Amino acid sequence: MGTPGRLALLATSVIAEVELPRAVARAREERADAVIDGSLVLQGVLSSAAIVPLGESVVAAARKVKPVHVGALDAIHIASALSLGKQLAGVATYDKRMQDALEPLGSA
Repeated sequence: MGTPGRLALLATSVIAEVELPRAVARAREERADAVIDGSLVLQGVLSSAAIVPLGESVVAAARKVKPVHVGALDAIHIASALSLGKQLAGVATYDKRMQDALEPLGSA
């Protein structure tokens, strides 16, 4: 990571394969005039990302995410990101609680 000219790996939890299409569908239902059909964009993003599986180690780490008010899916995202270890350059999120949970870990 840090090598000039080298792109960072894009990775996401396997749950994004469910979350992202549902979020786009929900947004289109609420504001069809303002939201494009993102299926091609999502397909491109997900196909270019490394998918972190929901294995036992990720589940165990997600159970330990602090503070406890972080939702289960966000805890899985955090644990998935942290499972990348030194390969993790950062985490992109719009969720304030997730940002707050990542801050003490130096990943926000």
